[in-house]
Amino acid sequence: MANSNWQCDQDGRLELTSQEEKIAMLVARGYSNRKIAELIGVSQKTVSKSLRTSYSKLNINNRTELMLVKLGETSSLLEWRYYSSLVNLDFASPRYKKATRNKQKCLRIALEINHLKYKCRFNLVSLKSEWLGELDKLMETIIKELGE
Repeated sequence: MANSNWQCDQDGRLELTSQEEKIAMLVARGYSNRKIAELIGVSQKTVSKSLRTSYSKLNINNRTELMLVKLGETSSLLEWRYYSSLVNLDFASPRYKKATRNKQKCLRIALEINHLKYKCRFNLVSLKSEWLGELDKLMETIIKELGE
């Protein structure tokens, strides 16, 4: 279902329009078509059509795959920010070193939270004991990062 009006990014991947992107992010957050239509002021039919177009552009089949794509982008962005902050600080000023280390701590915490959010969204943790273990791991990361 290719369309000559579709735009590609610099890597040749099809880009979503701003409305399709907005709808995709709301789907990733778990909103229904009806709620999305209310939030952005369009009909449910428009939401459904935008989703079908997004599925075609992203070469996916359903809402779950769309959620995975959007959550994966968030995780990838956080990871990129973290790894790009890992620079040699040997010759940096003390102020820059402190600021960079604080940024790295925040990003490590954000990555852990995002991983737990992902597990929650896709029911990858089901038992109470598993949840408690995941939350303990998150708390350990936060305490470690804030204690350094």
